[in-house]
Amino acid sequence: MSLPLFWHGSFDERPDASLYLITTQNWLAGAGYSYLGTPFVIRPPGFPVLLAPVLASFGTSFAALNLYVSLWGVAAAMLFFAFARDRVRAPVAGALALALYLNPLFRELSTQVMSDVPGLALFFGCLLLERRARRRSSARGDVLAAIGIGLATWVRSGNLLIAPAVIVARFWKHGFGAWRSLLTYAIVPPLVFAPWWVHTARVEVPEPAVQTFLHSYGTALFHEDVGDPASRRLDLGDWWERGGERVREVLPGLGGRLSVTGEGAEADLWLGLLALALVAALAWRRRAPAEGAALLTALVLSLYFAYRPRLLLPVFAVALLAAAELVQFAVARWRGRAWGDAAACALLVALAAVDFRLPDREGIAAEERSFTLAADVVARDFPDAVVATAQGWQLGVFLPGRDVWSLQRAFMRSGPSGPRAVVREQGVEVCLFDRTKPLHVAIRQSLADALESAGRAGDWDLYLVQGAPR
Repeated sequence: MSLPLFWHGSFDERPDASLYLITTQNWLAGAGYSYLGTPFVIRPPGFPVLLAPVLASFGTSFAALNLYVSLWGVAAAMLFFAFARDRVRAPVAGALALALYLNPLFRELSTQVMSDVPGLALFFGCLLLERRARRRSSARGDVLAAIGIGLATWVRSGNLLIAPAVIVARFWKHGFGAWRSLLTYAIVPPLVFAPWWVHTARVEVPEPAVQTFLHSYGTALFHEDVGDPASRRLDLGDWWERGGERVREVLPGLGGRLSVTGEGAEADLWLGLLALALVAALAWRRRAPAEGAALLTALVLSLYFAYRPRLLLPVFAVALLAAAELVQFAVARWRGRAWGDAAACALLVALAAVDFRLPDREGIAAEERSFTLAADVVARDFPDAVVATAQGWQLGVFLPGRDVWSLQRAFMRSGPSGPRAVVREQGVEVCLFDRTKPLHVAIRQSLADALESAGRAGDWDLYLVQGAPR
């Protein structure tokens, strides 16, 4: 019933969303899981597999794609409710699901072609499977849950952290007496995911990466240049500096309920620390894998090469549950069970009311129209030309079947010489730049003496590359 309020039919562009779409389009076209003719090894293809039926049935229909991801958002909220109901009773679980569902970032991600919301649904689905197997002492159930964790990892790599969380929780409760289940969760999820590791180890991709943000996650985690595996490996001092920087981002992000504004960062930092302390306290008290997985996720993010609030989504959901449990327990001890439930519900409904906002439909649609206009001009006036822009994945979504080369990464790594090298090596004939974006302007200026104006398309300036074959 709520979907008409939040759903929209426009492409809310994110780099990851564009890459998911292009790699899925290439796969459906018979070019394999690839980007610009190169195997795509940055992310496993689980989410593209989930997208493929929608793209095959409706083409690049953003209305259909956004509705599809929105339904995953509904599933995530329902699975969160099912998981929480066992701990806080149905009314509070319903309020928890509402608070998650109306979180602004959750709502935004639910109408973008991103894997975060489907990944969260699978996160709670795996935890429900594990809990069912644990309560029934079912070896078969453990195998199914472990397989589920492995499959969920193909969609969101962070879901693999559920497995060690289960192992720690089982060992903490039962010691080596639970050795069969410990082995199940230690072996099966990595085994299910192992084909991806084998594939990425065998294929060759350009070094350093010029057309993607990073070369691989291993390079991004352990090297100074996220796109160059030959760059200097990080030392202990680098890790310490990175950890301090990430903690100052992760804690306010959690305390600010995944806010991306950065407002109230000091208070949010302490709220984030309190939230993690609550999760840790519940992990100690319950010895359950949900809190363990949340803490492991927070630990990984504290040493991660980049911070994005969306990466905290499972931590936020578990922390929200921990806060509801604390309020319910404290008030129930003071005034009784009904008051405890009412207090927790009131807090969560208040959070949901504060967070409630509708999407900026017109702003998102205007951005899509800008890309569409530029792509239409290229398709009409330069149907066979080799095309480049600052961030090629953006226009690539709107020019399916055509390679659109990116100049941003080369510019950031090598300065003005970087875009010139890409233009030369790829035989670029036409360049497009959005005059409203400083990065586009800077790259255009670095190529100024090699460009000849070829008109405009809305905010975009088109240029022919001098000396390029026509």
